[in-house]
Amino acid sequence: MPKVSSTVTIWNIYFEQNSSKSIALPKPGEYPIVQGLANTNDQTSFNASISVRTDAISEIGATFGGNVGAVNGTLKIVSNINDIIKGTFSFEAYSSNGQKLRVTNGQFVAPKDLW
Repeated sequence: MPKVSSTVTIWNIYFEQNSSKSIALPKPGEYPIVQGLANTNDQTSFNASISVRTDAISEIGATFGGNVGAVNGTLKIVSNINDIIKGTFSFEAYSSNGQKLRVTNGQFVAPKDLW
């Protein structure tokens, strides 16, 4: 786990897709997590960007995946009922300097206003 300069650590995990067309609500199923938004243009995969920072907004601890480091894993959508997406995820991501982050058995619930 990366070290940060404070006892308070804030983790942000973003799953994103990129498209020049409207992005439809993803159907239940398993989607690969890949590096870079350019690789999600077909809407069959997601990009993951993970950052860790202290409680001071200006202090960035590390960024993993996204467009800065390799990332691979799986995002599974188990339901998309009433504009609420639920699912699980697992991945390995790397920072630009090679730090490794492994997440297993992650869970999410995202109401429509967040996507």
